[in-house]
Amino acid sequence: MASSSSESANSSKLASDAATQPAMSNENSKREPSKKVSLGEDDWGLQLRPIRLLDAQANTQEYVRKPARLGVNWKRVRNETKFLNEKSMSMRILKAEASNPTATAIVTFEGPPQSPYRTGIFQLRVVYGPNYPRVPMEITFLTKIYHPNIDHAGKICLGMLGKDWSAMWSTREVVLCTMALLSDPYPEDAFVPEVASLYLRDRDLYEKNAATYTEKYATLGAALERLLMASE
Repeated sequence: MASSSSESANSSKLASDAATQPAMSNENSKREPSKKVSLGEDDWGLQLRPIRLLDAQANTQEYVRKPARLGVNWKRVRNETKFLNEKSMSMRILKAEASNPTATAIVTFEGPPQSPYRTGIFQLRVVYGPNYPRVPMEITFLTKIYHPNIDHAGKICLGMLGKDWSAMWSTREVVLCTMALLSDPYPEDAFVPEVASLYLRDRDLYEKNAATYTEKYATLGAALERLLMASE
């Protein structure tokens, strides 16, 4: 992945805006955003209701309230569930062995409106290391997705998860920036060059392919099954 100062500055601005604004946007110094995402869409997030209820129940379990001794900042991680259990996103902390120095969570969110991902339910694996929040969490997509900035292993090209990270940011800001990236990809700094090329060359076909992937892989049933398997 090529390094881009404009992409890094963009990620920093997105995270800052996400913490204070009711809407997300992805503004690059090189171009105007093609889409903007409003958090105020009336029906956005309704599909997540069963997952939010299950996650809220799971986060009251003993292993979350009184965990075994871990190397991670557990209080910080546990508090982040409060800010992610909202209409359009949800977070579940997974049980960990006492010897494990990390904490792992699954974040579920509904694809942003006015994008080819709008009908989908997407999930991220979030791993918090012993140095969090001084260093960023590790995030990968569990849901298969067609996007120029997300590779086939689920790795995300997002500057705020690297050298631009700030300990003031939380998982919520990262998820909001990820949603913004779905609405407005950054093909100039892509993980998947062929998808980026199609995005620039034929936007309609790109959106058709993205919608097809969303319909096939980003289903509520798949998300619920993934949570069930992760909890076993």
